[in-house]
Amino acid sequence: MSKRPRSEEVKETLSAIHWVLKLFWRVSPKLTLTTVIVGVVLEIEAVFNTFVFAKGIDVLLEVAQGERDFIWIYYFVGIFFGLSVLQHGLRLINQYTDRMLDIYFYPSFQKLLYQKLIRMGTQNLEDPNVNNLIERARNNPSRVHGQFTQVTGLIGTSTSLLSSGVALFFFAPHFIPLFIVTLLPAIIIDKKYLSKIWRFNRDSTEDRRKAYASAHNLQDSNSLHELTITGGHKFLSEHFETYTDWWTNGMRKIRYTWYKYLFSFRIIRASVEGYADLYVFLKFIQKSISIGDVTFYVRQAANFTGNISNLANSINTIYEQSLYVKETKELFDKPEQVDGTYKLERLKEGPSIEFENVSFTYPSSKNKVIKNLTLKIKPGEKVAIVGENGAGKTTLVKLLMRFYEVGGGKVTVNGVNVNDLKIDDYYKNASVLFQDYNTYGNLTVKDNITIGKIKSKFSQKKLERAAKYADIEKFVNNYPDKFDQVLSEKYKGGTRPSTGQWQKIAIARFFYRDAPLVIFDEPTAAIDAVSEQNIFDKIYKSFKGKTVIIISHRFSTVRNADRIIVFDKGKIVEYGSHNELMAIRGKYYCAFQIQAKGYQ
Repeated sequence: MSKRPRSEEVKETLSAIHWVLKLFWRVSPKLTLTTVIVGVVLEIEAVFNTFVFAKGIDVLLEVAQGERDFIWIYYFVGIFFGLSVLQHGLRLINQYTDRMLDIYFYPSFQKLLYQKLIRMGTQNLEDPNVNNLIERARNNPSRVHGQFTQVTGLIGTSTSLLSSGVALFFFAPHFIPLFIVTLLPAIIIDKKYLSKIWRFNRDSTEDRRKAYASAHNLQDSNSLHELTITGGHKFLSEHFETYTDWWTNGMRKIRYTWYKYLFSFRIIRASVEGYADLYVFLKFIQKSISIGDVTFYVRQAANFTGNISNLANSINTIYEQSLYVKETKELFDKPEQVDGTYKLERLKEGPSIEFENVSFTYPSSKNKVIKNLTLKIKPGEKVAIVGENGAGKTTLVKLLMRFYEVGGGKVTVNGVNVNDLKIDDYYKNASVLFQDYNTYGNLTVKDNITIGKIKSKFSQKKLERAAKYADIEKFVNNYPDKFDQVLSEKYKGGTRPSTGQWQKIAIARFFYRDAPLVIFDEPTAAIDAVSEQNIFDKIYKSFKGKTVIIISHRFSTVRNADRIIVFDKGKIVEYGSHNELMAIRGKYYCAFQIQAKGYQ
């Protein structure tokens, strides 16, 4: 990897800092500003406290020697008390603002992250490089928060350093360059090894994703059923342990070398601090300063070296954090799916759909999945699409739903290019049930069904109708809490539906949504034949006026469609009604005959 110009590194670090500060300002302007101001005041007060304490020692000696009245002791005790109360109050305010920012930040970050992913669109989210950024962003909220803490701490440290520096400048100005020079090597070494750690973590992101996916499977009770029987848990465990052993060994080697260098520089620093103390003591012996001044300057010398060290550590830590933060920022800076401008009102009937000479290749592939496809679907028509796996059926749906931009040609809905439609308006008119449909085990049956139409007023009548049409009434009524039953045994009082029951609940969601455009992609793969027949009878009868697209391998679900489209290698090779296709004796006929034999 070529070394980047230092100016570029500084620019990126400052950009990351600016982004983090804007992020926290967005979370809470009041808390963010209070954190900075209180941090600065605390550092100034610390130097002032040392000065007052040093003068108090001189006064104490003068009182003991009879040079001042005893009342001066009360004055200083009162001042110390007041400063102590102020300091405790400021520290509590600082702790409060820090904790509250912590409390507000993490849920706010999660919300910002999922909102960003929603706006990016599926095409971006299936990019491996974007997935690496997502993985790092999910692991980086603590680093983003740490960056903010370091920056606000840096402001306070700089204030304290300036205060100590001013005091030392008028006493022993040669201390300042001496302290700075001795700390420069440590700063350079820190920066070098922090960069090594960042590169090591960055370059291993994909391997880490794979390893922790194995760990996730080993922690998932559903996955463990099969893994325990097959012994696959041993393979996954070895996969995870191989990566973590490699990673920990790599980190150990980097840090061991790093800390060996640091120890040498710490010895040099201790020597310089010893020299400063000796210089102050000699000045006292020469009667140039008082015993209180000794206390003050020794502390200021220690504070100055400590603050330079802290400043160096903060700068290096900020640089290190910025390496991770800029990757999170990079994700948030990624382009989002461009919305259309055409407003689509709620349709009263199913729309017409047209694919005009559409071709498509997935970004990570070179092979065309769809090839010069032309297809017209009439308003309210019920179309079934069949074909072998990989023929392009699901891809067709993804293009229709604007998950991907077509590579050639166009897709229109009611004559309007889908790219020109406002996405929210378009999606309000559509329902899609994919093969990998969503299940929400943390929610109730009612929530799992009505989540498909959360912006509309809840209707118990529509809920019961959807349950009836999806054939879930019987098993739902057997649940202890009926429609209020939580659907996972991992929650108190919850129960886990079977795969077929889950699929029926997902279908009920689309009956409840009642959209004018309805798309089912293998909707009944896990459902028994009797239930399947009942459900599709309801779909064909109750979805009058709706445009319905059904993708299925089961011919019993498609034979009653108005038109059946046969796909093969991204092209339409046959179309017509069931009877018309059987008469042709082509691909559909052969596949139907093979499937029919399986039921004999």
